[in-house]
Amino acid sequence: MPGLIDGEPACVDCADIPKDFRCTRCGREDEPVRRGLCAHCCLTDDLSGLLAGDDGDISPIVRPLFDALSTQTLARSATIWLTVNRAAKQLLRDLATGAAPLTHDTFTTHPSPEKVLFLRQLCIEHGLLERVNFD
Repeated sequence: MPGLIDGEPACVDCADIPKDFRCTRCGREDEPVRRGLCAHCCLTDDLSGLLAGDDGDISPIVRPLFDALSTQTLARSATIWLTVNRAAKQLLRDLATGAAPLTHDTFTTHPSPEKVLFLRQLCIEHGLLERVNFD
């Protein structure tokens, strides 16, 4: 959580801010989200729990989604998206466990296709689904 020096962003050390905003896991300087962890570490934990199979490993089928979501710049936004978009969260879980196949039909026939559209686009962007013309 940077401060400002002459109107420019500065780290807490340079801005003489006494509070430590470093993540207790990765050391990233950011406002803690929970238990001293930054938004990126919390998002990684949440996605790991959501996408892990019974063996604790993330399926290779959804690994590209995990990587794309967990490494994005706006980790807080992704966490909020997962929290409020239960349809996308459940579909991610279903894809990870094999309860739903990773096909365009899964997205087309979803009860709330508009709520999982971003997820579908992410699958296309990362080569998990072929590009289609939605017109």
